[in-house]
Parts: sequence; C-alpha cells; structure tokens
Amino acid sequence: MAWLIAGGIALAALNLRTAVTSVGTVLDQVSAGLGLSGAMTGLLTTLPVMSFALFGALTPAMSRRMGEHRLLLAAIVLLAAGQAVRSLVDSAVPFMAASAVALAVARSATSSSPR
Repeated sequence: MAWLIAGGIALAALNLRTAVTSVGTVLDQVSAGLGLSGAMTGLLTTLPVMSFALFGALTPAMSRRMGEHRLLLAAIVLLAAGQAVRSLVDSAVPFMAASAVALAVARSATSSSPR
C-alpha cells in the first residue's frame, strides 16, 4: 500500500510541475504563435508567482471547507482540464485563462496534499 501512495504522490508531483515549468522553455514559440504582446508575455511569465501568492493564501480556507482529499481531487481534475485547454487553443485569452486555472490548482494541490 505504501508503494501505491508513493507512486500516486510522484505522479501528482510530475503533473503539477509541468503546469508551472512547461511554458518557459517554449516561450518564444508560444508568444509568436498566439501573437502575444510584450506585456502579455510578461503577464504569462508572472502568472505562476501571482497564482502561488493568491491561492497559497486561499488554500487553507478551501481545505477546511471542502476537506483535503476533495480539494486535492478537484485540483488534479482542474489541472488536467487547464493543461488540456492550454494545448488545444490558438488564441491568447483562452490560453491565459487556462494557464491561470492550471497554475491556481497546481498551487492548491501542493498546499493541500493529505498527510
């Protein structure tokens, strides 16, 4: 049982890291492909920090309200949805919105992981 739990934690960690780090390596291509201005590109690179600050503060209250297990499950489902939408859209606004969702729940999932 301990191996299954450790494997689940490792898989969740790999998925959470992807939401945060995936855009930086291809920022020039994403910016050109979506037609992002310099300001929008700057906002995109700042989204992880803003999301971590905002949702890091909100996660304890959400965890008390929903429970740690439900919050973690909801975060992983929303993370997958945000990542999927990010990979399918070809417009800046939906990409930024999906990025915000993926990053917000990435932070919530790391803050609320069951102990």
